[in-house]
Amino acid sequence: MIEVKQTVKNMIAAKGITLGKMVEEYNARTGAVFTQQAFSYKIHKETLKANELQVVCDILGFSPVIAKGNVELPMTPLKEVIESIFEANGVTKEDVRRIFNERTGAKFVQPTFAYKVNHETFKVNELQVVLDILGYELKIRG
Repeated sequence: MIEVKQTVKNMIAAKGITLGKMVEEYNARTGAVFTQQAFSYKIHKETLKANELQVVCDILGFSPVIAKGNVELPMTPLKEVIESIFEANGVTKEDVRRIFNERTGAKFVQPTFAYKVNHETFKVNELQVVLDILGYELKIRG
């Protein structure tokens, strides 16, 4: 599993820009109004959402992929990718939700978990657990 904080810091360093410049570009692309401090907090507390990571990667010239062995799937659109993985593995959202809760101690009810899939609101760490359950992993390509 990738460590969100270190991965984002490494990508920013590799691009040679400041966090402030990256946040400015993020806000310009998404219409968000993050301050540098607020975005830094998301990174350090590892509450960055998967869709936010996609934008950060794009800004910095990287690509997040969902990988299993030699197969790599683009992360967009995330909902379709996750649902196709569920189907390929013969599992339902409910099956994965139950295992997710057992592994993490979370208490997601079915509608909450389904919402996270349907509206692509997984935090990066949550997505990584879901992918691990299904035998996949999140990777960043540059």
